[in-house]
Amino acid sequence: MFKVKVRKDELAKAVSQCSSVVARRSTMDIFLRILLTVEDYYLSLAATDLEVTLLTRIPADVSGYGQVAIKPKAFADFLRLGSANEVVLDLGDNFTLNGFCGGFSASHFGVSAETFPRVSLPDDSEFVRIDAQALVDAIDKTIYSVTGGDETYNLKGIYLIREEEPDQPKCLRLVSTDAQRLNIATVPAENLDVFQEEGGILVPRKGLQELKAMCEPLADIYLTTYDNSLVAKSENSLIKIRLLSGNFPSYKVIMPTELEHTIWANRKELLETLKRISILSDENYHFADFNFQKELLTVSSTNPDLGKVKDSVGIDYDGPETMTRFNPNFIVELLNTLKSDRVSFRFSDSNPSYLVTAPEDPGYSGVLVSVAYDV
Repeated sequence: MFKVKVRKDELAKAVSQCSSVVARRSTMDIFLRILLTVEDYYLSLAATDLEVTLLTRIPADVSGYGQVAIKPKAFADFLRLGSANEVVLDLGDNFTLNGFCGGFSASHFGVSAETFPRVSLPDDSEFVRIDAQALVDAIDKTIYSVTGGDETYNLKGIYLIREEEPDQPKCLRLVSTDAQRLNIATVPAENLDVFQEEGGILVPRKGLQELKAMCEPLADIYLTTYDNSLVAKSENSLIKIRLLSGNFPSYKVIMPTELEHTIWANRKELLETLKRISILSDENYHFADFNFQKELLTVSSTNPDLGKVKDSVGIDYDGPETMTRFNPNFIVELLNTLKSDRVSFRFSDSNPSYLVTAPEDPGYSGVLVSVAYDV
């Protein structure tokens, strides 16, 4: 039995984090619940779907100790609707968790924590410090090109690999592809010996989304690999993400070389143009024609069910007139993640792949595969 007093906003945030990890559906009831543990000076919360496990704790005034597993939705609603700044939780008989928020109270029927999976964790010495905001930025620049297709299991995550090239800063490189585009971003890091797996590791999309959410308010995050998982921790939270199996494509082979032409564009102007072109995109018609001329890009799209659209934007380009096709939504997603005012597209006449870089986004490069334009 326990009684605990906590700040409502801190508890609500922890419950929200755990709720995003809880399985959407499961034949085992325990995976639909979050685990509350009271000990020492903390209230700890945990959630898992066996692929992603999240542990977090918040300071609390504690009396007694114990554990209970509860369904998160009604508990989160209780916290949202309560008007007081503090919450008192009292674990009663038969795993009933009684909550009090000012004059508002609610009882939540819990279950024993005995069947909640035990989490094995590495020693503290095995972690390496990473700039949390640099990692958030790298995830943003790669996660949107992770595939969701069932037939491409080895493309359903982001590939993490340490890079130690001669005369270059050591870094952790993140790579993603859906076979139509490729994105690469890097995070500086001095000591990456914890990433010993030959060929890197493949981290699933959901786990990286939860890792990003964990990193967003932080300055630093600590990473390691352990028990076929990527483990990240901060002062009061820890996430363990089971790695995907399979071989990630040799992405360096995909990178185009010997590029003859360069197009420079204002990122915001190009972004607005392509947003306008994308209004006619749907699941059946999502390509647009790109006509590169000296100092001018004209983009047009036709959807037999909706109509036609056409727009132009100025560019810095003095090469031969070139016509090709892209999915404009792909470029919109890419441009939305960049910070630079200008962005470059480099290509050759003999290769359908365009290399994208931006001067104020060091460590980033992207590849867009064009579709040949039939004149």
